Amino acid sequence: MWRRFWVGEFDWEKPVFNKIALVIICITSVTLPFGMFSFFHLLDYLGPGLGDHTSLDYVRNELQALKAGGNDKAAIALASALLLLLVYRCCLMLHGYIHYQTINATYPNDSAKEGKPQQEFPADLFFTLVLFNILMFTGIALVYCVFGVIAIAMGFEFDQGYDAAKAVVAYAHQLTDTYVPTLIELPPIISVLLIYSIINFPHYWLHRIAHEYRLPWLLLHRPHHYPSVMIDVVTTNVVVAFPVGFLVMFPYVLFFGAATKLFSAEPLYLEIIIVNIVTQIGAATAHHSALYYLGFKYRLLGFIGYLTGTAQYHYLHHASHPVYSNHNTNLTNIGAGPFMLWDHVFGTYVKPPVSRPRIGLTGDPKLHLNALRLLMAGMVQLIYEWKNNRDWATRMKILFGKSDYTPPVSKDFAIHESGGHP
Repeated sequence: MWRRFWVGEFDWEKPVFNKIALVIICITSVTLPFGMFSFFHLLDYLGPGLGDHTSLDYVRNELQALKAGGNDKAAIALASALLLLLVYRCCLMLHGYIHYQTINATYPNDSAKEGKPQQEFPADLFFTLVLFNILMFTGIALVYCVFGVIAIAMGFEFDQGYDAAKAVVAYAHQLTDTYVPTLIELPPIISVLLIYSIINFPHYWLHRIAHEYRLPWLLLHRPHHYPSVMIDVVTTNVVVAFPVGFLVMFPYVLFFGAATKLFSAEPLYLEIIIVNIVTQIGAATAHHSALYYLGFKYRLLGFIGYLTGTAQYHYLHHASHPVYSNHNTNLTNIGAGPFMLWDHVFGTYVKPPVSRPRIGLTGDPKLHLNALRLLMAGMVQLIYEWKNNRDWATRMKILFGKSDYTPPVSKDFAIHESGGHP
């Protein structure tokens, strides 16, 4: 029975599933963009006290603060910008689905030159990724439940263990508030640009390491690069790491908070809202194959993409062709800092081509369309390699080697008839 869950693949090609996909996209086209406002402050950490919890309170409080300070026009402008962003994201998601085939026929990717264009809506990939995300978030909740059980065993309350991640973030903020001084109070605009550049330095290297080394690549980040066709509603969620993403939370938040505190004694709530409004304009097309062309058709969108590392600039990061993927590791346009700053500095910037590149894992392997298998593939592969390679030098490379390393005995459980390459 359990083997069926591991090897079974469902046939999603029936016409009824296209109708179900439309229903899912219609619902999520509203709920996801609206929910996005509740974690704006988690996307780029720009102030002590940000990131403690996900809610709309900080947006509501900022609007109330503007009105209380007599800045009614600014409050109206901010509320209008948020509403327009919501409508913009909703319309793009629906547009990308409803006109998927037409767009792909008009703006084909470079695989069309090889006689294998992707024009039909990929229902099989869509539903597989939907189930993938459901399983992933369920798994994350179970991990937190384990923390809760451990807390009970140690004499604490269940909630204290379950909310361990929040406690870690709060402790990082406490350390920042207590020990990090404000060296110089800069004007908000200058402060944001400077902080945005500094905090994206470790973000760049964390993201790059997640590509370059086997352990974080297989366990943490590779699922985000599974899709050979990206649909925003399901692809963006895959970036959430399972099951080890929370391990980097403390140093990540601590560094970001410290970098911010150096130049601003107060949380930059308004500034972070504005930064993320601009970022989300480009991000709306960064994970959607049918919307790649928009960054070239509309120069402003293309400029925003370059400014924030989104739109077609980030889409290229998912390219599968070796000329872009750089030795199987997708080391192109990692994205960090204004105007792709750190990509330029460290030589990973590549100008996106007008012709939409193929995306996915290098070599375009055929994936198992089994959500459970895709979720656990990296972990199972590492266990399999560790068990079947007894040499300790090889075992160390299995865990700490580069992501393009393949041990003598290997099996990639995400790929059909795998030859063992990541």
